[in-house]
Amino acid sequence: MKALFSSTPGDGHINPLLPLSRTFAALGHQVAFATSAEHAAKIGALGFTWFACGPDGDTLKSRFRSHLSDRPALASIDFLPFVISRRYAIGDAPERVADLRAIVDAYRPDLLVFESCDLATPIVSAATGIPGVHHSFGRAIASACYAESAPYVEPLWGKLGANPPPLCGMYENNTFVDICPTSIQGSGVPASAVVRAMSPASPPPPETPPAWLTQLPDRPSAYVTLGTVFNRIDHFRVLIEAFADTDCNLILTIGNNNDPSELGPQPPNVFIERFVAQALLLPHMSAMVNHAGSGSMLAALSHAVPMLMLPQGSDQYENSLACTSAGVARMLTPDVVTPDLLAVELRTILSESSYTRCARAIRDEIDAMPTPADVAAAIDGAQA
Repeated sequence: MKALFSSTPGDGHINPLLPLSRTFAALGHQVAFATSAEHAAKIGALGFTWFACGPDGDTLKSRFRSHLSDRPALASIDFLPFVISRRYAIGDAPERVADLRAIVDAYRPDLLVFESCDLATPIVSAATGIPGVHHSFGRAIASACYAESAPYVEPLWGKLGANPPPLCGMYENNTFVDICPTSIQGSGVPASAVVRAMSPASPPPPETPPAWLTQLPDRPSAYVTLGTVFNRIDHFRVLIEAFADTDCNLILTIGNNNDPSELGPQPPNVFIERFVAQALLLPHMSAMVNHAGSGSMLAALSHAVPMLMLPQGSDQYENSLACTSAGVARMLTPDVVTPDLLAVELRTILSESSYTRCARAIRDEIDAMPTPADVAAAIDGAQA
């Protein structure tokens, strides 16, 4: 079998596809990725064929900026439908459809696997008859997001001679691989969808962790990450100021685009790195401070680590609401964040055992979910 994985730009969209793609490869299938140029080296290093497809991340951001004056407030129910429709239906899908159709004609895959913001692949799947697999990267995208996007992508369906189904075809004749535990899942998946749950847990990579990680003082440890989109260096300065007097080890990963020296000298309880795989760090952590991105959220819950969530955009506010409702997190939105309040919230997470207890319950739920090998075998069997 030849499987083509398609993703919009961003590690948060591509990384969740890697366990299933690696499993397909281990089963002897040919695997290729269709995504933007900035991910070519990463895909090649994994041993997969890469095809240039769709706009790169900077182009996508530039196209989205033209809509910012109309953007609803972060906490509005209209925020995420606006972002998905303007960023992906308008900014990404037209270019991706054209690129992907050409790639499919040349590569001739037997299966198309696409993530939840890729609104182009369902069109190509319907037009070519190639089976599709819709692979989530976190909680299911709300149906309202696809309903808002539909008018913008419907002309693309017509250009390829396909009829536009409901919800942009994201669940039409596609298996839905759901990596979100039910405790924090939303209601976006239609009842008619063919769903295959799959654990989001990832094994530690074959990397050597920093020497200090196994030598941390015997006290709680808090891990701070803001992902790869909202990781401005000044945000980390605020967080270090806020947590400086908290009795814990403070570990920050600030991204490869930042330099730890920009933050200056730090007290002995503060450790700053550009990047360390979360699967190496989280087994040692008592709490995680994050931007409420789907990848960080699921990684924390896979290790039973409660969170202080600081949503900035995208689906992060909805992620935060789901986790606070499940008792595994506290949330601060940008309009109320202060150093003093950040410190209070982190101390609450560290001191109140209920957060860890609830996180352990979701960790146990994740541990019971089918593995990528289970899901790959089921998809492979359906293709046979």
